[in-house]
Amino acid sequence: MKILYSIILTIVSLTLFGQSYSIEGYITDQQAEPLPSATVVVLSQIDSTMAGFALSTNDGRFIVRNIEKGDYLLQVSYLGYEQYSEQKSVTGANKKVDVKNIQLSLASNQIEEIVVKGETIPIEVKKDTIVYNANAFKTQPNDVVEDLLRQMPGIEVEEDGTIVAQGEEVQKVTVDGKEFFGNDPSIATKNLPAKAIDKVEFFDQKSDRAEFTGVDDGERTKTMNLELKEDYKKGFFGNVEVGAGYEHGAEETRFKLRGNINRFSKKSQLSIIGNLNNINEQGFSTKDYYSFMSSIGGWGRGGGGQGKSGISMNQGLSDGYVDTGASGINFNYDLTPKTEISLSYFVNDITSNISSQTNRETFINESRSFFSDNELAQISENRSHTINLRIEQEIDSTQDIRLKSSLNINDGNINSKELNATINKEGSLANTGNTIYQSNADQITPSGSLLYRKRLGSNVPWVVTLEGTLNQTDNNANGNLNSDNDFAPSDPSMDIRQILLQRQLESDDENSYRVDATLTQPLGSGQYLDYNYRRSNTSNDIVTDVYDIDNNMDVLNTMLSTRYTRDYSYNRYGLAWQKEGDKSSLSLGTYLQQSQLDGELSDINSVIDNSNLAILPTARFRYEIDRGHNFSFRYRTSVNQPTIEQLRPVLDLTDPLNLYQGNPDLEVEYKHNLRMNYIKWDQFNFSSLFAFITINYSRNNIINQTSIDENFVQTTSPINVSDDLSIRTNLSYSRPLRSLGAKIKLFTNSTYQNSIQFINTAKNDVNRYNTSVGFTLENRNKDNFSISGTARLTQNTNIYSENTEQNLSYLNQSYRVGTRLDAIKSWSFASDLDVRHYSEQNFSPAETIPIWTASISKYFLEGDKGEFRLSAHDLLNQNQSIIRTSNANYVQNETINTLGRYLMASFLYSFSSTGGKAGGGATKKIMRMH
Repeated sequence: MKILYSIILTIVSLTLFGQSYSIEGYITDQQAEPLPSATVVVLSQIDSTMAGFALSTNDGRFIVRNIEKGDYLLQVSYLGYEQYSEQKSVTGANKKVDVKNIQLSLASNQIEEIVVKGETIPIEVKKDTIVYNANAFKTQPNDVVEDLLRQMPGIEVEEDGTIVAQGEEVQKVTVDGKEFFGNDPSIATKNLPAKAIDKVEFFDQKSDRAEFTGVDDGERTKTMNLELKEDYKKGFFGNVEVGAGYEHGAEETRFKLRGNINRFSKKSQLSIIGNLNNINEQGFSTKDYYSFMSSIGGWGRGGGGQGKSGISMNQGLSDGYVDTGASGINFNYDLTPKTEISLSYFVNDITSNISSQTNRETFINESRSFFSDNELAQISENRSHTINLRIEQEIDSTQDIRLKSSLNINDGNINSKELNATINKEGSLANTGNTIYQSNADQITPSGSLLYRKRLGSNVPWVVTLEGTLNQTDNNANGNLNSDNDFAPSDPSMDIRQILLQRQLESDDENSYRVDATLTQPLGSGQYLDYNYRRSNTSNDIVTDVYDIDNNMDVLNTMLSTRYTRDYSYNRYGLAWQKEGDKSSLSLGTYLQQSQLDGELSDINSVIDNSNLAILPTARFRYEIDRGHNFSFRYRTSVNQPTIEQLRPVLDLTDPLNLYQGNPDLEVEYKHNLRMNYIKWDQFNFSSLFAFITINYSRNNIINQTSIDENFVQTTSPINVSDDLSIRTNLSYSRPLRSLGAKIKLFTNSTYQNSIQFINTAKNDVNRYNTSVGFTLENRNKDNFSISGTARLTQNTNIYSENTEQNLSYLNQSYRVGTRLDAIKSWSFASDLDVRHYSEQNFSPAETIPIWTASISKYFLEGDKGEFRLSAHDLLNQNQSIIRTSNANYVQNETINTLGRYLMASFLYSFSSTGGKAGGGATKKIMRMH
């Protein structure tokens, strides 16, 4: 850690103590009116390379910083005005060269072309929206949007394709402001070509109601909008890739086939995509897959223990061996100037083959702990169909209707075999388990909503919105369990063997509706009052039948079979005040929510009747300090009802080693969430700073209490605790190092959680810290050669109030070096070395895993439309997946099989039949800085 800090401090010192000359002044027209956003470029008189760049502010002021001593040419450009040029010498003790006021004259010809050999402005901050200029980031001909996003400051693309912008996960992507395959961001980022993108915008999208009324209702969706280049809005474009290869030590041939075709125009957008491979690549989000497949293994399996059947959320689809097939179509059409239609269909099929080994140490008290070993072999299959429809109809200038509907159909199955063993601290075998589990399930989820919006009046109108939403989910699953468990096998006199041979059937039918009504009253001076009401209801009908198989006969197990219903509803009344200013906005609101939870457990003739009344305040504030410089915070509260499973007071004996029992006395959780954002983009030195902090605090937080008996059988039950606190921070700073021809990005993020755990009724306060710090250093001129290096250190610490000897701290490290050489005409060479180091942890030895990937590409055909690529993945054949988990009362190490070394030859072809650049008006060309 000290070494990394030293490196970071050295790099920062280079940025602070380099050349410090600056050229500054004002730009106006002939009437002395300031000209904002004028382009100011400082060029070397020796070789015409750019030494500095700036834009004028709203008052016409500009500052070009970090200029070395020498002779320069100062150029000023503004659309519609004559270009200004002046020679300047930068010398002497005065570090500021003041050119005072520069007056520009109107151009005699309004149609002009200004060519500046400089760098494109990469970022612009517009109130709540951050805009990235795609032209400022170097990409390869066949890169997709995901490759472009990886280069943008403040943006992280995680291993599974999840996009995190300014500390928040992106939940939706639009293309030119229109829907693109519903709410799956990965379909756009993993399929659309990067070269088609002009701008990338990130913002918190308001709800349809708030968008119309102008009053924030607190419902926000982190959204990314991809603005296409003009050429790509007129015609066809797309690409196709075909690849085949060989894996070391495997008989199966590795293959990859993917492609997309897009047809965009002023009135329509049509996209067709396809993907087929057996190299663990998905062109879509896998969150729905995880949600559905994990439930297959969980239905009827009990809760709370180490049993591994089902899909672990820790695992990624890069683990194991995964075959994927997917295709889809997205169509947007402006039927009339007042009618817009969006329709999409997507289907995918995933087959996963996983084997894993898990070692866990569980702490009971200061002197007692035990070890668990688990081996799992599992094959799972999932097929999913998704249809989305959206219709927007403008009735007239004062009212419109929006209809949304979707249908999702899933079916899948899991076949697994797992071995479990529990060993006490003295090394004696306490219990063993051998389980074979087979399950298949299907799910159908239709949903729809209808929104009506109306302005009342003409001058400063009142606004009314009405919205209704319907959702339904039908789940059906059946499983076969064959489990052989042996308790205290090391002591023959106390040995107890239990064999379970069962068939499990479960159905869960859920129906819900929601009605929202709002009335917005304008108060003048940018102020509004918003009156709102919501009624929501969710009903569940859950039936679980467990049959013991005896002599090939199904015998109903009445202890494990359950039937229960759940009905949760609430009425919420709200009032919000909002004021909008030129540089700031403030919203304050409060809600009164009255909720009711009813449940009936027919198997034990028990009734649940819980009611709750809560006051839920909200607040939101945004302030634009300066251009590209703003601060905002958001505070909101919510309540969380316990689930019927958490309330059900029946002991679930399905998994003999891990039992679960609900608690009918649970109370409602009350949650506070505070998020603060600070963003600063300096247009003069191209530096960016993103800082975020999120605080979550819960009263009556629901946690799991665990009791462990003398045979190390765990019984888990939910309880309420007084409070729970978590704090998450994220800081990212990037800037160019012009004297080195490089760019530096420094980042750190940390998480703190204070929670309570109970083991055998003993209370333990747990403080958990996770801190990550690192940097990325890369060269700026990437035309012929690019290199980037990243180092990251992550420190994990657990501190216990009672069992202090169980305090835990370990450090993980990761390093990456990526290079690319394009100096040889039509040839490209790339190499990427990723090294991960896991420190020694309890029973887990230190591990170092180097993953080296390399490729060579030959471009051909006009415009490099064709590419032949030879790639080698995991050249050192060292790849393996290691997941280390530090939880409240255990530490765990999980190793999962992964795809090893393989070679692949691929052919890629991109095509386009675009409409060409739009004509008319003035054109401005800006190139990257060299």
